[in-house]
Amino acid sequence: MNKEGRHFILEHCFPVANMDVGETKKSPVKKFFGVPWSLYIKREDEDHTFISVRVEFKKRTDWTIDYECSVDVSPNDTHKTLKNKQFRFKASHKSRVAGFKLSGMRWSSFLGPNGYVTSAGLPVKFDITIRRMRRMKAILKVFDETNIQFSNATVEVEETRFYVDKFILKTHSPFFFKQFPVQAEEGSIPSLKLHDVTSDVFQDFLELIYNESGVIQEHNVEALLVLAASLEASVVFKPCEDFLITSEMDLPEKFRLANRFNLLELGYLVIERVDSLPLLKDLLEDDISKMNQELRISLIKRFMEEPPLLHNKVASAVVVVE
Repeated sequence: MNKEGRHFILEHCFPVANMDVGETKKSPVKKFFGVPWSLYIKREDEDHTFISVRVEFKKRTDWTIDYECSVDVSPNDTHKTLKNKQFRFKASHKSRVAGFKLSGMRWSSFLGPNGYVTSAGLPVKFDITIRRMRRMKAILKVFDETNIQFSNATVEVEETRFYVDKFILKTHSPFFFKQFPVQAEEGSIPSLKLHDVTSDVFQDFLELIYNESGVIQEHNVEALLVLAASLEASVVFKPCEDFLITSEMDLPEKFRLANRFNLLELGYLVIERVDSLPLLKDLLEDDISKMNQELRISLIKRFMEEPPLLHNKVASAVVVVE
């Protein structure tokens, strides 16, 4: 199974030429994996500039987000990585801020010909990988030792032991059907240890196959699809696709998931809604020759009807299809 890894780029170009000491600027808020993120920059004094990423997220649950990030400041089409650190955001953190301080550089040189600022401003890019998202939603069903009387098997994920009904797991997953014996020794409870998945994602997976409602959310839908693919649990794909169809997630992100997990209904819906060249380019970030064939053909047909929107990558893909 693939290790859960949720990666994204958060970037913004800050106009800093006329910033005063103590002044702060903020980027627009962007949502990734169901969480709103933004960037801030503050001119603290002549020698220090503070650049930070913030989670503008309010949930009633006691959530945490563990992630790694590095910061690139981009002068003259080059990239300089300033830091690479691990952070944890907690619901109890009032500001929910993690940042990096640019020190040892006077503000005047910061803006000078050899500084980081271009004519457009200061380009800042945070490269973020989320390692764990805990308690982003309320627990809908308990699988701890209090559930032992309703269980006949256990699954261990990280440090958590889940007490489950093996017949439910075997019904929904060929992986579990192979792992759990048809007949266990009398008095014994079969146990299985899973690797490369977090306990929170497996909790959500169990809630989903136990028919709990409200399980799928923007923060966990991709992780559930990854786990379902690993466990051969095809029953998970349709509810995830239905959720994505009605969600407010960006169209390029929906299309990426549709292509990765062969969610054709979702992919066709996204293609129908694309009505601009910039949006088309966003859909074509990856190599179109590696795109799901049905979606690739549908995308090309869609934009054959809109010649002004055709892009070189689409036109060249006709050769691949033929």
